[in-house]
Amino acid sequence: MIEQSFGLLFYLKKPTGFVKGEVPIYLRITVDGMSAELSTKRKCDPLRWNQHAERATGNEDAVKSINAYLDVLQEKMYEIKRRLIEHNKPITAITVRDILLGREDVHDKPRMLLEIFQHHNDQVAALVAKGMPQAPWNGTLPLLNIPGPLCNGSIKFQIWTSAGWTLNSYLNMNFG
Repeated sequence: MIEQSFGLLFYLKKPTGFVKGEVPIYLRITVDGMSAELSTKRKCDPLRWNQHAERATGNEDAVKSINAYLDVLQEKMYEIKRRLIEHNKPITAITVRDILLGREDVHDKPRMLLEIFQHHNDQVAALVAKGMPQAPWNGTLPLLNIPGPLCNGSIKFQIWTSAGWTLNSYLNMNFG
């Protein structure tokens, strides 16, 4: 699905209580009226910033370096948009931002139920290893134990609750 509008805007975002000095440069991605922002991890003196050009002004090496970095970042954004169009994926500001930040697997990789449970188990095990009690929250399900597929096509999993008892559940799956 092709978007109706796609825009990039580099701008300075002055922190609260700003008096003087360099200010972070941010990038706003707007797709169909919905926007997402991210920091470019670069700073610029507001006196050297040309908002119309969305670049720093001057001939110093630092200014040239900032502008070159912003050019590369802009090219990456358009490359991400092109790849999404090629793969017939929806283009949203959040998707483009996340792919740029390396969270591409969030949008590309479908996750299976067992993977989600295993990820949860790993997170809880890490917390328990750091000394957190296994059942810190009443009424939640802090640990899922999935033995894996059984021979009959069912998946058995145990849910360990905060009360310390086990709830056995069976999910029947027909393959074919």
